[in-house]
Amino acid sequence: DKLLEEAGINFTTKFIAYSNHTAQQFAKKLYNETIEELRLFLSDVTDVKARLQNGLEKFVNNKNTRCNEKDYDIGALSDKEAKQRVIKFYEPDKVKTAIKGYERDEEIQKMQAADVRIAIRNVLGEQSNSFRGIKQKISTDQLVELFEKTCLDTAYKIENNNQEQGKRKLIGVNIIRKLKEQFDGQGDQELKIFANKLIQNSGKNVIFDRTEASSGGAGTSGDTTNNLITNFAIILPEEHDDPDFKDKLGNVLLGQSPASESAMIDKSNNREYEITLVSLANLFPLRYVNSMKVLKKRYTERIGRSNNKERTQLELHTEGDGNQFPPLFVEQLKGDLMLPYILLAKVTDQIKQVEHPEQGTVDAISVIDEDGFEDDLVIGTNLKNYMGKFDIEIFKQIKPNVDKAIQNDYPNPQKKGELKQKLVGYINELKQDFGSHSPEFTKCKDAAKQAIKQFQL
Repeated sequence: DKLLEEAGINFTTKFIAYSNHTAQQFAKKLYNETIEELRLFLSDVTDVKARLQNGLEKFVNNKNTRCNEKDYDIGALSDKEAKQRVIKFYEPDKVKTAIKGYERDEEIQKMQAADVRIAIRNVLGEQSNSFRGIKQKISTDQLVELFEKTCLDTAYKIENNNQEQGKRKLIGVNIIRKLKEQFDGQGDQELKIFANKLIQNSGKNVIFDRTEASSGGAGTSGDTTNNLITNFAIILPEEHDDPDFKDKLGNVLLGQSPASESAMIDKSNNREYEITLVSLANLFPLRYVNSMKVLKKRYTERIGRSNNKERTQLELHTEGDGNQFPPLFVEQLKGDLMLPYILLAKVTDQIKQVEHPEQGTVDAISVIDEDGFEDDLVIGTNLKNYMGKFDIEIFKQIKPNVDKAIQNDYPNPQKKGELKQKLVGYINELKQDFGSHSPEFTKCKDAAKQAIKQFQL
């Protein structure tokens, strides 16, 4: 019995020691995990706290930057004020006084705080029960936007309540109504001066190169006068209380709109507090934009001064050397660069005279269609008619034919001498058509000299 009792005591002692050891090991793991969870929780709390503080600080800073204008007469805008992208029309001093009153009103502050909490909860949804959810769901900028929107909605509610109590609204007033208060009774001339100053001082986000817009060539419509169409849009808010003044204001703005653009009035249902004046252009090639020539120049300069052209092109285009893309600008060759080939095409019969049923005798080149049939492509009535506006696509067909004709038909100095005589004879004939002192004849003579030098005739 004593042996069994001692064995039981010994077993109990060992079991207690084992249990204590196991408990210590578990407690150590639990401690480490608890510390880590508390550390993460503290990090989330600190992050959310900092986010809320930063959002509130940005909100207050944004608020303090607003309403800093001085009261001024909108009807007597200076040119500097009229050049601003956004022209504000309100009574800053009265608005600031009203805002200070809202900040001191306990009931209003309680209402705003409750509205902000509800708005945050709506954004967070199911993740509103944890700091980590708040951290993952909403950023500082989103908080600022939420603060501003919620407080603005609250301000509108307060102003509407004030209006119901017979007080004058300062925030949320329709811009048409505000302008009527300013100009109604002053006469149309004052309103016209105001509208003219707004439109004449308005800036442009994009400057167009009218020379580039009027240029034509392969791949263009061929219309060099109506290929850049802009429209001047006047976007007015709805105003049911003062429709007559709204129509009057719209007509005055239309009357002062740019003469070079067609103008239109559009209605906005969701922008009650602003009038937008905007010049719109769409469906135009990027080459029309004035700054593209500067970018092209910088692009060319960078490739030109590079010691490793292939690498520079790869850096600029990411893939390839840029030749896989269509040209941004209309591919053009100046007439004085094409003219030597045109003259040689005339004397080598690449450009020949044919009879056209409607146009009479015309100059044409032979082309082969997709089915292999030869046809005559008319390029103009005579050299004088087309030498200054020669189509580059036609030139691309003429140039290789001229090169081939000179190589095959005039391979030696004797034959080249014969070609030179033909060219000189043709230029002498042009003297009769153009006049010996005309700019056209001078260009042709210079181009012939260039051809003689280029092909060693």
